[in-house]
Amino acid sequence: MPSRTACLAAFAGAALNISPLAAAQPVGLIEPEPEADRPAAPIARPAAQPADQAPQAVGPEAIRPEDGPAIAPEIPTTVSFFSGLVYDGSSDTNGSAGELRTLRVPARLGYSTPINNKNILRLSARQTTSLYDFQPFSEFPGSGDPIDVGLSAGVGATLVHLFDRRLSGILGVNIGFDGEVDAEFEDSITAGGVAGLTYRVNQDLLIGASLLVQSRLEEDVIAFPVPVVDWQFSDYWNLKVGRVDQVVANLNGGIALTHTLTDDISVGGFAGVTFHQFRLADDNSSVPGGILEDAVVPVGSFISYQHSPNVVVFGTVQGLPYREVNIQTSGGNSIADVELQPTLSASLGVRIKL
Repeated sequence: MPSRTACLAAFAGAALNISPLAAAQPVGLIEPEPEADRPAAPIARPAAQPADQAPQAVGPEAIRPEDGPAIAPEIPTTVSFFSGLVYDGSSDTNGSAGELRTLRVPARLGYSTPINNKNILRLSARQTTSLYDFQPFSEFPGSGDPIDVGLSAGVGATLVHLFDRRLSGILGVNIGFDGEVDAEFEDSITAGGVAGLTYRVNQDLLIGASLLVQSRLEEDVIAFPVPVVDWQFSDYWNLKVGRVDQVVANLNGGIALTHTLTDDISVGGFAGVTFHQFRLADDNSSVPGGILEDAVVPVGSFISYQHSPNVVVFGTVQGLPYREVNIQTSGGNSIADVELQPTLSASLGVRIKL
């Protein structure tokens, strides 16, 4: 029977490598546009029309499927970059095994460009460096820490195809490295893909679903569906389900509720899951060539500040009601499984879009 850590991986593992839910975001046919007499909530609005054309209608008729696709004139080529710090505080275990502190430094680079009037190409590169500080863990084998520095890095490519002004499809692939710094490269490779559809119900609601397929270290390939919801249910409130790393950077997937306070400041709450899996080095003192899995369920609040049109700074404070660390042999057999007590965590980050 798979461990609870492995079950969490079934939701988070694929998102960690490809950010496949990123492919399911709206393709931008109806862009947000602030209103002059109130704080700008992220409400979908019709794209601006050239001066020599009649104004575009507002309402469901503005996105009639019979109008056909029109990506290239409305979506520019963009480059985005994100980096931050995520600190998980000291966590006592439920037994007498010890304590654990973690500092993660994620970074992500994205590139999006329309290929023609029906297709958008999105490329991404990611890296997260995880620094572990173990206090004596009696349940772990060996005399040293199971891991000091873990590295997750990868690249992905996604094609978004617009069938009409409401319906779009996605298809993506990814490949990544997940291991201790000195781990064998060929034994630390994972790969996967995503396919899905999104449907623009109206200017305020996008729904969809994706099927994720992802390999894991020494475990079976996983395949599972993920819902996608982006709902602007009032002028100042937005609900996202599925991909939420636009709001909370250290989540692989989950749910986020956002309230727009002013043109520049938003606050909200979130819940989700993060999952990290590392191949251990052959000279690891605990389990040579083994695997360490680290699954976390954070629940917390966030604040974001729009410093300029292209720069967003944000921070989070969250509780970790569940965290589990599992160590396996090189063949995938679990030899130590530790559940940690609830604790607090915090993160800071900046996102730049050009």
